[in-house]
Amino acid sequence: MKVLIVEDEAWARDTLRSLLPQIAPQLRIIGEAYNGRQGLEHMLRLRPDLVITDIRMARMSGLEMIRAALEGGLSGTRFVVISAYSDFELMREAIRLGVTDYLMKPITRENLASVLLPLLPDAQEVPFMAQDKAPLTAGTESEEPGKISSHHPVVRRALEIIQQQYPNRLSLDALSETLRLSPEYLSSLFHRDMGINFSAYLRTFRIERAKELLSGSDLLIYEVAARVGYNDSKYFCKVFREVTGVSPTEYIRSKL
Repeated sequence: MKVLIVEDEAWARDTLRSLLPQIAPQLRIIGEAYNGRQGLEHMLRLRPDLVITDIRMARMSGLEMIRAALEGGLSGTRFVVISAYSDFELMREAIRLGVTDYLMKPITRENLASVLLPLLPDAQEVPFMAQDKAPLTAGTESEEPGKISSHHPVVRRALEIIQQQYPNRLSLDALSETLRLSPEYLSSLFHRDMGINFSAYLRTFRIERAKELLSGSDLLIYEVAARVGYNDSKYFCKVFREVTGVSPTEYIRSKL
């Protein structure tokens, strides 16, 4: 796979130049550019399979470069955007342009590999998989430092919304509308990063919160159910048993 690096910071170019061969020998760097205008010239001349580009650069931004490249007929080229800025509007514009992924700096071997390896023709045969792709526990505050930061910015924002709004009516459609993305695209990103789908994650998150309330408060079961987003206490008990293997009452007894 022919790769073009477009990045105005020398340290970032050095990092990418060092990491790409470590991730997979198929990732062959065919050129580097220091701004968007130079990157566009290289793209039209070299016809890379993949372009890794910063967003904010002098003379022409990464998104302006991508737009011009697509208008110039490079529809077969894939783009991975990197940025030091958590700018949701920029990320949304990148998605509209059809970029493959959006990574936040600092760049790590693990998060770069998680994006690039699936792009390789023989991705299933590549042994490298340093990033733990197992589902995260619902209690995200207990995760290892930096683990959430390796997720796609869309997924990170979705997790923040879940943490804030889990007691309310929350669905994939409602979340995708808030993020101004299609439910299908959000579902795909979420499952890729979390290892489980949105509804399963939300259910587990709510039950983890319910366990905290059942063991750390004097609330009745129906009150706990309402606090974590279940107005039907019978349904809450059913979901609780499915997730934990015990009923809420049995769980309370086990904590006495």
